[in-house]
Amino acid sequence: MPGVRFGGSMSKINGISTTKGSYDWLKQFHGGIVLAHKIGDKLYLQPELIYSQKGYSFEIARNNKGVFGDTILYHEKNKINYLDLPILAKVGTKGLYFEAGPQFSFLLDGKRTETRTTSTNGSTQEHEHARDLFSVVEKVDIGFAGGFGYQTETGLGLGFRFNQSFKEVIDQENWKKNIALQLSAFYLLGKKKEIRNILPPPPPVIAAPDVEYYDKRKASKKGYSIVSSMNMGRVTFSKVADSEQTHVEYKIISTSGFAPQDVMIAGSSGTIQDTGIVKGYRDVVYPFQGSIQFSIPATMGTSAPAQSRMEYEIKEPGHWRITITISR
Repeated sequence: MPGVRFGGSMSKINGISTTKGSYDWLKQFHGGIVLAHKIGDKLYLQPELIYSQKGYSFEIARNNKGVFGDTILYHEKNKINYLDLPILAKVGTKGLYFEAGPQFSFLLDGKRTETRTTSTNGSTQEHEHARDLFSVVEKVDIGFAGGFGYQTETGLGLGFRFNQSFKEVIDQENWKKNIALQLSAFYLLGKKKEIRNILPPPPPVIAAPDVEYYDKRKASKKGYSIVSSMNMGRVTFSKVADSEQTHVEYKIISTSGFAPQDVMIAGSSGTIQDTGIVKGYRDVVYPFQGSIQFSIPATMGTSAPAQSRMEYEIKEPGHWRITITISR
């Protein structure tokens, strides 16, 4: 899923803390494109290409104890712009997500602005000087990115991320490594479509049942009744003979070419019969309580087999045939 991401940043360098000066955060900006690829149930691989402003500010004051008692305030602002390529593993559930992975940063440009303010006997002078940093800053930075956030089903989201470099900003200047805190808003274009695809499929379309199927009064008059049913399709109870043969047999017809699987039957009496052609019970005692359940294989557009089940009671003795028509 493609998308966009943008927001504000706070950046500085870490590992520096001296009594002679202070290193402070800079307020910056970042923004770019995102590509999220689903590789698991709740797992994504998400590379990004982000324009990211980084850098830091430095300030130090010196007092000249000479005759004039000068006070010199030195302020330095370093702005370094990168093209970041984070490659993140992202895992989430119910909107909340966590992400982590390596990040490669490619230098675009850099600028240092130096401001020197001198105060002498109440008189103040300020001098400003700019310097290009492209020739001294490392061209490729390698680091780590990790964070968390919340994403809605529409694809809109808000995330917080921490970036830490493993390399020095300037070669041979130990501990001067980029760090950044980023608060981002983002939008993934295909998220709504993905949500629709993972929703449970609708129940299979089955043929309209016989009127007798739900008319319990009519069913009772004919010697049988339906106790419960689920996804059974068209069901017909037929008394094929009034002979002394007290049998109950099943006939399953599939009009879609998908044969039922895991067929299981149960009965209150009789001997089970399963010849491969005829399945049912022989020599039953009435009233007879029975049940049948099976599954229909998954088809295109469904993620799992459809489960079917029926419980019934036959009160009138005879040879009965239960015909189940499956249309999926």
